[in-house]
Amino acid sequence: MIGQPTRALLVRDIRAVVRDPFLLFLIAYGALLALIARLAGPYIPITDIELYLAPAVVILAALLGGAVLGFSLVEEREQQTWLLFRVLPAGGTTFALYLITTTLLVALVCAALAAAVYGRPVANAGIFAVSLLAAAAGAPVYLLFLGSFASNKIEAMAMAMYKIGGSASAIPFLIFLIPANAQWALWWNPWYWTYLGLLQGYASPVDLRAAGIPILVDAAWPYSVVPILLCAAASAVFARRYRRLVP
Repeated sequence: MIGQPTRALLVRDIRAVVRDPFLLFLIAYGALLALIARLAGPYIPITDIELYLAPAVVILAALLGGAVLGFSLVEEREQQTWLLFRVLPAGGTTFALYLITTTLLVALVCAALAAAVYGRPVANAGIFAVSLLAAAAGAPVYLLFLGSFASNKIEAMAMAMYKIGGSASAIPFLIFLIPANAQWALWWNPWYWTYLGLLQGYASPVDLRAAGIPILVDAAWPYSVVPILLCAAASAVFARRYRRLVP
Protein backbone atom coordinates (compact mmCIF):
# COMPACT_ATOMS: atom_id res chain seq x y z
CA MET A 1 0.00 0.00 0.00
CA ILE A 2 1.04 3.61 -0.56
CA GLY A 3 2.19 5.27 2.64
CA GLN A 4 0.97 8.62 3.89
CA PRO A 5 4.11 10.55 2.82
CA THR A 6 3.88 9.16 -0.71
CA ARG A 7 0.16 9.96 -0.93
CA ALA A 8 0.81 13.51 0.18
CA LEU A 9 3.55 13.94 -2.41
CA LEU A 10 1.33 12.48 -5.14
CA VAL A 11 -1.52 14.83 -4.27
CA ARG A 12 0.88 17.77 -4.33
CA ASP A 13 2.35 16.85 -7.71
CA ILE A 14 -1.00 16.08 -9.33
CA ARG A 15 -2.37 19.44 -8.20
CA ALA A 16 0.72 21.23 -9.50
CA VAL A 17 0.37 19.64 -12.93
CA VAL A 18 -3.41 20.03 -13.22
CA ARG A 19 -3.23 23.72 -12.32
CA ASP A 20 -0.52 24.52 -14.87
CA PRO A 21 -1.72 24.58 -18.53
CA PHE A 22 1.88 24.46 -19.75
CA LEU A 23 2.58 21.19 -17.94
CA LEU A 24 -0.68 19.70 -19.23
CA PHE A 25 0.40 20.73 -22.73
CA LEU A 26 3.74 18.94 -22.29
CA ILE A 27 1.92 15.71 -21.38
CA ALA A 28 -0.03 15.82 -24.64
CA TYR A 29 2.78 17.23 -26.77
CA GLY A 30 4.59 13.92 -27.25
CA ALA A 31 1.48 12.30 -28.71
CA LEU A 32 0.86 15.38 -30.85
CA LEU A 33 4.39 15.23 -32.28
CA ALA A 34 3.92 11.52 -32.95
CA LEU A 35 0.78 12.30 -34.93
CA ILE A 36 2.54 15.03 -36.92
CA ALA A 37 5.46 12.68 -37.67
CA ARG A 38 3.03 9.95 -38.75
CA LEU A 39 1.22 12.28 -41.16
CA ALA A 40 4.35 13.99 -42.48
CA GLY A 41 6.57 10.89 -42.82
CA PRO A 42 5.19 9.66 -46.18
CA TYR A 43 5.87 13.08 -47.72
CA ILE A 44 9.55 13.26 -46.70
CA PRO A 45 11.70 12.06 -49.65
CA ILE A 46 14.07 9.92 -47.57
CA THR A 47 14.09 6.14 -47.80
CA ASP A 48 12.89 4.45 -44.60
CA ILE A 49 12.30 7.81 -42.90
CA GLU A 50 9.22 6.41 -41.14
CA LEU A 51 11.42 3.78 -39.47
CA TYR A 52 14.09 6.30 -38.49
CA LEU A 53 11.52 8.64 -36.93
CA ALA A 54 9.80 5.96 -34.83
CA PRO A 55 12.45 5.68 -32.04
CA ALA A 56 12.97 9.46 -31.99
CA VAL A 57 9.25 9.98 -31.38
CA VAL A 58 9.31 7.55 -28.44
CA ILE A 59 12.43 9.05 -26.85
CA LEU A 60 11.17 12.62 -27.18
CA ALA A 61 7.81 11.74 -25.64
CA ALA A 62 9.57 10.09 -22.69
CA LEU A 63 11.71 13.17 -22.12
CA LEU A 64 8.65 15.39 -22.24
CA GLY A 65 7.17 13.21 -19.51
CA GLY A 66 10.25 13.92 -17.42
CA ALA A 67 10.01 17.62 -18.18
CA VAL A 68 6.49 17.76 -16.72
CA LEU A 69 7.67 16.97 -13.20
CA GLY A 70 11.03 18.65 -13.83
CA PHE A 71 9.49 22.08 -14.39
CA SER A 72 7.27 21.53 -11.35
CA LEU A 73 10.38 20.75 -9.31
CA VAL A 74 12.11 23.89 -10.56
CA GLU A 75 9.07 25.97 -9.66
CA GLU A 76 9.27 24.59 -6.12
CA ARG A 77 12.89 25.61 -5.91
CA GLU A 78 12.18 29.03 -7.42
CA GLN A 79 9.35 29.76 -4.97
CA GLN A 80 11.11 28.08 -2.02
CA THR A 81 8.06 25.92 -1.29
CA TRP A 82 9.86 23.15 0.59
CA LEU A 83 7.55 23.06 3.60
CA LEU A 84 5.76 19.84 2.69
CA PHE A 85 9.02 17.96 2.37
CA ARG A 86 10.18 19.25 5.74
CA VAL A 87 7.16 18.01 7.66
CA LEU A 88 6.80 14.63 5.95
CA PRO A 89 8.39 11.64 7.71
CA ALA A 90 10.40 10.78 4.59
CA GLY A 91 14.17 10.81 4.29
CA GLY A 92 16.18 12.15 1.38
CA THR A 93 16.61 8.70 -0.14
CA THR A 94 12.87 8.02 0.04
CA PHE A 95 12.09 11.34 -1.60
CA ALA A 96 14.63 10.72 -4.38
CA LEU A 97 13.18 7.27 -5.04
CA TYR A 98 9.70 8.79 -5.15
CA LEU A 99 10.83 11.36 -7.74
CA ILE A 100 12.58 8.74 -9.87
CA THR A 101 9.71 6.23 -9.72
CA THR A 102 6.90 8.66 -10.49
CA THR A 103 8.85 10.29 -13.30
CA LEU A 104 9.70 6.89 -14.77
CA LEU A 105 6.03 5.89 -14.77
CA VAL A 106 4.86 9.16 -16.30
CA ALA A 107 7.53 8.92 -19.00
CA LEU A 108 6.64 5.30 -19.72
CA VAL A 109 3.00 6.20 -20.27
CA CYS A 110 3.92 9.17 -22.49
CA ALA A 111 6.33 7.06 -24.55
CA ALA A 112 3.86 4.20 -24.98
CA LEU A 113 1.10 6.62 -25.98
CA ALA A 114 3.35 8.29 -28.56
CA ALA A 115 4.33 4.90 -29.99
CA ALA A 116 0.65 3.94 -30.25
CA VAL A 117 -0.25 7.21 -31.98
CA TYR A 118 2.66 6.89 -34.40
CA GLY A 119 1.40 3.41 -35.22
CA ARG A 120 4.57 1.81 -36.59
CA PRO A 121 4.26 -2.02 -36.37
CA VAL A 122 6.66 -3.65 -33.92
CA ALA A 123 8.86 -6.48 -35.22
CA ASN A 124 9.99 -7.76 -31.81
CA ALA A 125 7.64 -6.98 -28.92
CA GLY A 126 10.07 -8.12 -26.19
CA ILE A 127 12.94 -5.97 -27.41
CA PHE A 128 10.60 -3.05 -27.94
CA ALA A 129 9.14 -3.30 -24.41
CA VAL A 130 12.55 -3.29 -22.72
CA SER A 131 13.77 -0.48 -24.97
CA LEU A 132 10.65 1.48 -24.09
CA LEU A 133 11.65 1.14 -20.43
CA ALA A 134 15.16 2.30 -21.35
CA ALA A 135 13.69 5.37 -23.04
CA ALA A 136 11.63 6.14 -19.93
CA ALA A 137 14.75 5.74 -17.75
CA GLY A 138 16.12 8.92 -19.28
CA ALA A 139 13.27 11.00 -17.87
CA PRO A 140 14.45 10.95 -14.21
CA VAL A 141 17.86 12.16 -15.44
CA TYR A 142 16.04 15.05 -17.14
CA LEU A 143 13.99 15.76 -14.00
CA LEU A 144 16.89 15.71 -11.53
CA PHE A 145 19.22 17.65 -13.83
CA LEU A 146 16.68 20.46 -14.12
CA GLY A 147 15.92 20.36 -10.40
CA SER A 148 19.61 20.47 -9.49
CA PHE A 149 20.90 23.17 -11.84
CA ALA A 150 17.99 25.40 -12.88
CA SER A 151 17.07 28.11 -10.39
CA ASN A 152 13.98 29.24 -12.34
CA LYS A 153 11.77 28.19 -15.23
CA ILE A 154 13.63 30.32 -17.77
CA GLU A 155 16.88 28.55 -16.98
CA ALA A 156 15.06 25.21 -16.97
CA MET A 157 13.65 25.87 -20.44
CA ALA A 158 17.08 26.76 -21.80
CA MET A 159 18.65 23.66 -20.25
CA ALA A 160 15.81 21.48 -21.49
CA MET A 161 16.29 22.64 -25.06
CA TYR A 162 20.05 22.96 -25.38
CA LYS A 163 21.55 20.42 -22.99
CA ILE A 164 19.71 17.13 -22.41
CA GLY A 165 17.08 17.74 -25.07
CA GLY A 166 19.72 18.67 -27.63
CA SER A 167 21.84 15.67 -26.69
CA ALA A 168 18.94 13.29 -27.24
CA SER A 169 17.58 14.86 -30.42
CA ALA A 170 21.01 14.96 -32.09
CA ILE A 171 21.61 11.22 -31.72
CA PRO A 172 19.62 10.05 -34.77
CA PHE A 173 21.60 12.43 -36.99
CA LEU A 174 24.98 11.56 -35.47
CA ILE A 175 24.40 7.83 -35.96
CA PHE A 176 24.16 8.41 -39.70
CA LEU A 177 26.90 11.05 -39.88
CA ILE A 178 29.63 9.42 -37.77
CA PRO A 179 31.38 6.38 -39.31
CA ALA A 180 30.61 3.06 -37.64
CA ASN A 181 34.21 2.60 -36.46
CA ALA A 182 34.10 5.97 -34.67
CA GLN A 183 30.77 5.61 -32.90
CA TRP A 184 32.48 4.57 -29.68
CA ALA A 185 32.53 8.33 -29.08
CA LEU A 186 28.76 8.14 -28.55
CA TRP A 187 28.74 5.22 -26.13
CA TRP A 188 28.57 7.51 -23.08
CA ASN A 189 25.18 8.80 -24.26
CA PRO A 190 22.23 6.62 -23.11
CA TRP A 191 20.06 7.83 -25.98
CA TYR A 192 22.52 6.38 -28.48
CA TRP A 193 21.85 2.90 -27.12
CA THR A 194 18.14 3.54 -26.65
CA TYR A 195 17.68 4.73 -30.22
CA LEU A 196 19.38 1.64 -31.65
CA GLY A 197 17.49 -0.60 -29.22
CA LEU A 198 14.15 0.81 -30.30
CA LEU A 199 15.17 0.40 -33.93
CA GLN A 200 15.73 -3.32 -33.24
CA GLY A 201 12.25 -3.43 -31.76
CA TYR A 202 10.88 -2.04 -35.00
CA ALA A 203 13.11 -3.98 -37.44
CA SER A 204 15.61 -6.88 -37.50
CA PRO A 205 19.40 -6.27 -37.35
CA VAL A 206 19.70 -7.63 -40.90
CA ASP A 207 17.19 -5.08 -42.21
CA LEU A 208 18.86 -2.29 -40.26
CA ARG A 209 22.30 -3.10 -41.64
CA ALA A 210 20.81 -3.22 -45.11
CA ALA A 211 19.50 0.29 -44.48
CA GLY A 212 23.01 1.44 -43.53
CA ILE A 213 22.51 1.59 -39.75
CA PRO A 214 25.58 0.43 -37.78
CA ILE A 215 24.43 -2.31 -35.38
CA LEU A 216 27.39 -3.31 -33.21
CA VAL A 217 26.09 -6.71 -32.11
CA ASP A 218 23.07 -8.79 -33.06
CA ALA A 219 22.16 -9.36 -29.39
CA ALA A 220 19.59 -6.75 -28.42
CA TRP A 221 20.12 -6.74 -24.65
CA PRO A 222 23.13 -4.33 -24.60
CA TYR A 223 20.98 -1.68 -26.27
CA SER A 224 18.49 -1.89 -23.40
CA VAL A 225 20.68 -2.70 -20.39
CA VAL A 226 23.45 -0.16 -21.09
CA PRO A 227 21.18 2.93 -21.24
CA ILE A 228 19.31 1.83 -18.12
CA LEU A 229 22.61 1.52 -16.23
CA LEU A 230 23.87 4.86 -17.57
CA CYS A 231 20.62 6.60 -16.63
CA ALA A 232 20.57 4.99 -13.18
CA ALA A 233 24.11 6.23 -12.51
CA ALA A 234 23.32 9.74 -13.72
CA SER A 235 20.08 9.83 -11.71
CA ALA A 236 21.97 8.83 -8.56
CA VAL A 237 24.51 11.63 -9.08
CA PHE A 238 21.90 14.30 -9.73
CA ALA A 239 19.65 13.04 -6.92
CA ARG A 240 22.54 13.44 -4.49
CA ARG A 241 23.14 16.99 -5.68
CA TYR A 242 19.44 17.82 -5.53
CA ARG A 243 19.17 16.44 -1.99
CA ARG A 244 21.89 18.86 -0.86
CA LEU A 245 19.77 21.76 -2.10
CA VAL A 246 16.80 20.88 0.12
CA PRO A 247 16.83 23.14 3.19
